[in-house]
Amino acid sequence: MKLRAAIFGLMATMPNILWAGCNYDLVTVSTWEITPIDDRTNLLRTHLGWQGDGIVRMIDGSVEFKDVLGGRIASFALNRDEFHIPGRIIVQEGRWGPHTFERLLDMNFDDVVTSVCVRGIVHDDGRVEQF
Repeated sequence: MKLRAAIFGLMATMPNILWAGCNYDLVTVSTWEITPIDDRTNLLRTHLGWQGDGIVRMIDGSVEFKDVLGGRIASFALNRDEFHIPGRIIVQEGRWGPHTFERLLDMNFDDVVTSVCVRGIVHDDGRVEQF
């Protein structure tokens, strides 16, 4: 009983860590492409669009890839210091080794679902928002 009370007390004092949320509307994936570089490395290019109002100078988020049945493929962190400007498309590239994104090489493009979880942003004027 004491352990349960301690856990609930911890949960109440640390809501941002335990109950961290995502805003899935601020950044969208317009398209992506994956290309083998060699037998162990693939290049993933992901085109991202900022849907929010105003300029953001820092972002905490991740791009998630799943199949249409909800199975997780892989994810990667957004470049935290990339400036996001309304209407601008950012291309984030990454080189990935085995056991990451290689499943995308064999999948039908339409069977891949992408989403972008934004956990926090810093606006150009310095305001901080966390979700």
